[in-house]
Amino acid sequence: MRSHWALLFTALAFTSAPFAFGGADRGASSSIAISDEPPRFDFAIESAYLFGAFNPPRNYEISADFLTARMRWGNYLEREGFFRGYNQVYFSFLAEPIIRGIENHYFGMNLGLRYNFVRHGSRFVPYFSAGVGLG
Repeated sequence: MRSHWALLFTALAFTSAPFAFGGADRGASSSIAISDEPPRFDFAIESAYLFGAFNPPRNYEISADFLTARMRWGNYLEREGFFRGYNQVYFSFLAEPIIRGIENHYFGMNLGLRYNFVRHGSRFVPYFSAGVGLG
């Protein structure tokens, strides 16, 4: 029964997140322009629901929650081509209540570097990231 509530909570969080965290209607009449200038500091709250389907009846179900702070370090937006972008340093805390499995929770943190590949006027920003952590 607990897994049904966790699944419902996760689904509601994903559907309401754009409205709860400042999502805006960007219709044709909007005067908001997409800026290429990245924020100096950003903070993210992320959530996921993980489940295993390959080892019944020992499948895991995990509700993963992350708090991440990122600070821009280096800015290469004057470049043209594939390597146009910027660096970030990030620090994350994670908490994972384990809904089904032999454990009941997991906590951790990590520190890392990230390079964001920015295209002119695009909202899609792929990145490469590497870090270390403990749990």
